[in-house]
Formats: sequence, C-alpha cells, structure tokens
Amino acid sequence: RVMEEAEAAAPSGDGAAARPLRPSIYANLRFLKLIAEADHSAFFAAVAQLLRGASSAAELSARFSLPFNTTADTEAGELFLAVKAVLCRVAARSYADPGAKEALCSDITAAGLSPPAAEWTCSAAEAAVAPCASEIRCAQAHAAAALSSSYLEDFDWQVHCVLSSNQLARVREPLLTLQLSVQDAGGAAAGEAQQRARHVELNLEQLDAVLSSLSDASDALRTLPSATTP
Repeated sequence: RVMEEAEAAAPSGDGAAARPLRPSIYANLRFLKLIAEADHSAFFAAVAQLLRGASSAAELSARFSLPFNTTADTEAGELFLAVKAVLCRVAARSYADPGAKEALCSDITAAGLSPPAAEWTCSAAEAAVAPCASEIRCAQAHAAAALSSSYLEDFDWQVHCVLSSNQLARVREPLLTLQLSVQDAGGAAAGEAQQRARHVELNLEQLDAVLSSLSDASDALRTLPSATTP
C-alpha cells in the first residue's frame, strides 16, 4: 500500500524541551486510508478544483461520503487540511526551484510517511495542480486578502474550571473562553464595516498550540525581505 500510517513521534535527546514539537500537518496524510485506494488520485484532483473555487467542501463531502464541510476535529477534516497544504505548496511558484520537490518529499517523510508514500503524494499533487496552478494561486491570494481585511477590534476572556459533575466526563480541566469582536472591512455599502462576534473555547493544549502558531507566524514575518523601491 502506498499510503501508510504515520509513525508516532518519539522524544529523543538528553534534555526535555520546554514545549513539545507540534506534529507536522503532513502526518495527517495517513488518513487517506479513509478513501478507497482507487480514488486517491481523484481526491487530490477534487481538492485542487475546490482550491481554485470550482467546487465547495459540501460537494467534496457528498462525492466521497466524508464530512469535509465541518469545522469539527475529525480525521476527514485533518486529511482535507493536509492535502490542501500539499497542493498549495506544489502550486506555489517557488515549487519550480531546484530541490523544491525533494524538500517536500523530505518533509512528508519526516512527518512519518514512508518514502514511497511521500513520492506518490508529490506526484499526485503535481498531476492535480498542473491544469490549474495559476488559478489556485489567484484564488488563494483573494482568500488571503479577504482574511487580511478583517481585524480584531476587542475581546473579553474568562477561565472556567468544573470541579465535579455527574454529567461531564472531563472535569478539573481549565477552559479559556474568548469573546472576540471582529471587524470586517467593506460592508454592504462602500465605507461601511460589519462587526462579527466570535466565541472560542480552548483547553490548555489548544491554547499552547495557538500561541506557538502565533510565534511561528511572527518569526516568519521577520524573515520576509522589506519592500524596496526599484
């Protein structure tokens, strides 16, 4: 079988890290086992069409009988995000650089997949992206621009901890509740902004992952070259 389950990452070294390394998103490619092997290539092609805006997550879910159109933490959802990450990386202009494919294969292998599985994944992604790479880049650029037009205006937070319960299975676990007020630029009329309320609940592990992701994003921004005038 080309796609194997990723191996669990084991800690190594003499000292323990202050914060455990987060598993690579590519490790979730192991959930490709949810789809019939004969449909693996078709799934990559279908996700590529979704990325360029030609279909929806609901249509993808109906086609493969899996819940890709839900935000819940499911194996199908994790697979969906992993395949999207691979396709977007292959669609990037930088993928044409020497060694880019080898680097992607190496990252997938490091996530726990076998070398043949990593090689197949790269080849399947290339075949899916080839007819629509420029459209994927354009659609993702528009999506990123839409996200960047929103900003956090205000927030409130509370910490809840249930000490005992005859109904809840998990107790004595602090939960951080965030009430976010998000402002969208460009409302129904020109110059009009729309405000949305968002409710987020995080446990300790999720909060740590969010903070780590923000730190990674900040580090990535610092590495970007500053704009220069030609």
